Amino acid sequence: MKTFSLFALSIALFISSSARADNPTVGGKVVINRDVGVELTIVNLKPAGDKQQALLLFSGTQNEFDGKVLPATVEDDRDRSRYHIQRRGQDYVPLIVQHGSSPRYQVYYPGMRADDIELKLDDEKSKSLKPEAIYKQFQKQGSIEAITKFNRAEPIGRGKKDLAEEQERFHKKCDLPIPFEVDWNGISDDILKDLSIGSYCGAPFEAMESLCDESKEAKHTFQSRIKKITCHFGAAQKLELEGATLKWTTARDASNQTQFARDYLLKNL
Repeated sequence: MKTFSLFALSIALFISSSARADNPTVGGKVVINRDVGVELTIVNLKPAGDKQQALLLFSGTQNEFDGKVLPATVEDDRDRSRYHIQRRGQDYVPLIVQHGSSPRYQVYYPGMRADDIELKLDDEKSKSLKPEAIYKQFQKQGSIEAITKFNRAEPIGRGKKDLAEEQERFHKKCDLPIPFEVDWNGISDDILKDLSIGSYCGAPFEAMESLCDESKEAKHTFQSRIKKITCHFGAAQKLELEGATLKWTTARDASNQTQFARDYLLKNL
């Protein structure tokens, strides 16, 4: 999958190089959806190398985007343009413009109730827009790290929620409430950004659930021999029973994890 992890760097370099310019903007427009009260100002900037840049200013989203001028890198193809920003240390696309005789402006933002919201060009506001004023606002607004900086607590929270639900399913299937520990400190930021920890660490639960469905003997074996399950990330997937603790090691490139765990349990327990 194509990623844009260097967007923030390219934008920072552009801003540094353009700081000496009186006005690096090259026009802009205002798009709006009056039914939901969302408005977006788009200001185009002079390209930085082969990267097309823009500034986005939202209002009416009722979240962290409102009132902040967000630097974006534009990915163009034949049919559409995708505007990429950094949010919580990850690539985020708040705007897709579908090209054509009547361009469609589809916006996405945290907390929105619909899958997307379509905005329409506001000719009057676009004509009165002063792009250089938006650029000056961007220069003066200060840090936007609250939006751009990665926050480990968010994916860890999602992972804990997913795993708690998986534990509950396991408890019902195998009649076995069991302590479960994840080595969260051993999980890198990149893994937290890219992977579903609930899916990767939940593989042994899924394997045991299927075996409990198939056999009362498996259920009794798990109840008598497993008193705790742990999960951490390593170089390769591995499952081992050490005493009464089932230790699960998973890895970024691991595949068929549930089957791997199932095969181990059938062979060793």
